Amino acid sequence: MSLGCTKNLVDSEVMLGRLSELTLSDEVSEADVIIVNTCGFIHSAKQESIGEILRVAGEKKEGAILVVSGCLSERYAKELESDMPEIDIIIGVRDYDKIDSLLAKKGFFGAVPRLPNPPTLANPTNATNSTSHAKSANPSSIQSTSSTQNPLSQTLSKSPQKSTTKSNASQISTNPPSQNLGKNLASQDEVFLSDEHSKRVISNSAIHAYIKLSEGCNQSCSFCSIPSFKGRLRSRSIASVLAEVENLAQKGYKDFSFIAQDSSSYLLDFGVRDGLVALIKALDSSGAAKTSRIHYLYPTTTNYKLIEAIASSPSVQNYFDMPIQHIDDKMLKLMKRGAGEKKLREILNLMRSLPNAFLRSTIIIGHPCEGEEEFGKLADFLGEGIFDRLNLFAFSSEEGTLAHTMSHKVPTKVVNARLNKLNKILKSQDKIRYRALKGVQIPVIVEGRASISEHFYSARDIRWGLEIDGEILINDSEVEDISVGYYEAKITEYKNGLLFGKILSKLKS
Repeated sequence: MSLGCTKNLVDSEVMLGRLSELTLSDEVSEADVIIVNTCGFIHSAKQESIGEILRVAGEKKEGAILVVSGCLSERYAKELESDMPEIDIIIGVRDYDKIDSLLAKKGFFGAVPRLPNPPTLANPTNATNSTSHAKSANPSSIQSTSSTQNPLSQTLSKSPQKSTTKSNASQISTNPPSQNLGKNLASQDEVFLSDEHSKRVISNSAIHAYIKLSEGCNQSCSFCSIPSFKGRLRSRSIASVLAEVENLAQKGYKDFSFIAQDSSSYLLDFGVRDGLVALIKALDSSGAAKTSRIHYLYPTTTNYKLIEAIASSPSVQNYFDMPIQHIDDKMLKLMKRGAGEKKLREILNLMRSLPNAFLRSTIIIGHPCEGEEEFGKLADFLGEGIFDRLNLFAFSSEEGTLAHTMSHKVPTKVVNARLNKLNKILKSQDKIRYRALKGVQIPVIVEGRASISEHFYSARDIRWGLEIDGEILINDSEVEDISVGYYEAKITEYKNGLLFGKILSKLKS
């Protein structure tokens, strides 16, 4: 199961690609190998990851192997190893492509000698600093790789099931990391970055795929711990990205989402100022992608040239996903975002002015020193309705970040009250926005049967990101034999928070 962000999902798909000869199971209790790819970005994500580990540990059959990978493993490898003995293999963010060899060392693909002195390091040449460990376990003839009903898009359980574990979950989630991994990157393997040679099993769509542009980040946001364990920006080449898109296009994938921690800084590590602009032009020239969108632009590296390149692209949608985190100048400065309200409004207004523009953003509530005045300004700004989709997050004080050391913390009760106020504003906006869609004709991507009922098809506006921006339930069609692909549709109804539509015609793929 893959927890957290879509960047994590790509790494999960790479692990499944390394194990593609195995069979996936929907039941944890039937699996010989269970992989939990964790998120460790904020406190709630860490708690949920730990809860999911405990849940599957309590459900797995005797002799099954539990693998825990990802950001939580990278930040808290030592604590996981000492406090959660039910974990058999721990992988950080550097060894996703070694999952098969780690399992092979444990004898999972045949009879091999047991390792005499566990734990065994995944990177023995850097034993002192490595965060990938393989712990002793009973070898098992592997039959399936399993998680829950959807192995790579499972929503975390916030109430872990009863387990016989002796783990100290609260200690793992609140204590500082065992080491500052960011300072030791030079002496370790680089953070894994998938490329055109990485075999992937794409699990959640037959037409859409995520493409990771880079790893790491050069920004210094006060609240973010990611650079401390993923290091500085490291981009793939344009040729590598295009090769992956073309490889996937040959397999039938036509819709792509490009992702990174800071996509608009793509290729800056090579001294290229407009790397994303160059990629867009190359992508259009190749013709491999019918539709695509770019996630996670950063305000200080998003300029007019980039916005113009997106607006003029025949394949890249006018989809602008730019987390702004706040609008008040004082808070933006404390957050070390690099851009103030004036710059943000200029960029957002330009994006909003484009035809069929779709704006998505992220806001943090309760950062240290956020007073009523600063929050009031934010609430007024969001009330303007400039965003089509918005994620709200309560501030999480992460060890190793500047914000963690700041005074004037905002009480949890106050943060929750502010979140409730903003959610009411957004829900009101959503109702108006969705009701206005009735009768509108739009091009959509049909993903297949809807999970809500086999009597509906699941579709999305071609601008929308997969699973995050909404769903249109198709309950009527003028086209027979609907399949995965592109269609013209009309929105027919908005009822009980659900959008319904009718297929009018099939579009050329």
